Amino acid sequence: MVKDTEKKLNLYLYNITIELTKNRYDTKTRYAQWVTYVLGSGLVKENDYGDYMTFYDGSDIPHPNHRAYLDMNEPSSGYGPEVYNTGVIVNLGDTFMVTLDYTTKLA
Repeated sequence: MVKDTEKKLNLYLYNITIELTKNRYDTKTRYAQWVTYVLGSGLVKENDYGDYMTFYDGSDIPHPNHRAYLDMNEPSSGYGPEVYNTGVIVNLGDTFMVTLDYTTKLA
């Protein structure tokens, strides 16, 4: 028997920032600046995969009030043009970029 205890749909507002960068150095620099910004906003690091990090506000897992996904991409990295965890696909070409997906849980 399977019992579904989740009675409420958890809706989130997504604020997605896509920043194109010129080269690997600029990409790493902007990525580090975004990490500082996100940590300064009160979120804590949840996961660190080197070129991809997740943060949350320390509240209810798996449905925190605020969460951020930060990704650093470089040309021919083998990853598609998807903004993590949103299903959003962007076609900006094979380029350097940093993406930040900041989510806020709606009441």
